[in-house]
Amino acid sequence: STGTAAAPHIPLHFSTHTPSVCASGQFVSTVMMDMGGSQSDELEFCLGTEQDFEQVLDISEGSHDGLDYMAVTYHCWLKEPGRMVFLAKKQGKVVALESALLVDGGETVVLQGLRVHPAQRGLGVAGAIQRHVSQYLRTHCPLVATRRLARGDDPGPEALSKYRLLSREAILTLC
Repeated sequence: STGTAAAPHIPLHFSTHTPSVCASGQFVSTVMMDMGGSQSDELEFCLGTEQDFEQVLDISEGSHDGLDYMAVTYHCWLKEPGRMVFLAKKQGKVVALESALLVDGGETVVLQGLRVHPAQRGLGVAGAIQRHVSQYLRTHCPLVATRRLARGDDPGPEALSKYRLLSREAILTLC
């Protein structure tokens, strides 16, 4: 036990607004998250930029037992052909990230790097960005027929029951 209490389950109601293009020319969409009571938060989704780097590091706090790869890979991901890095922002601050890499001529997408800011975990933000990425891919990448999920942890049997495990591999980076 880490000593932190689990966040209470709060039913979320989503109302997606019409997608638009932000000032930088990126496809964005906005989702209203009704968190019960009078609290309502708006998430904006957009593609990541170099300027988002410090905030991306902030949301990665505690990921991978302090050995997170994002500090090294974020800039590479932004330049990698076929990869899109999606961000969810709340009040202008990055609160979540998910990347999608198109392979096999655009017929397969590999989803990687899902992470949510520690203060936003357990509030439905991960599900919201995953739904946004899925919608984006359906709209803008119609050839995608196969989705692959890359995970950096060892999921338990319950999580694995939703997926078909193709392989396990360990990656060691030597500097």
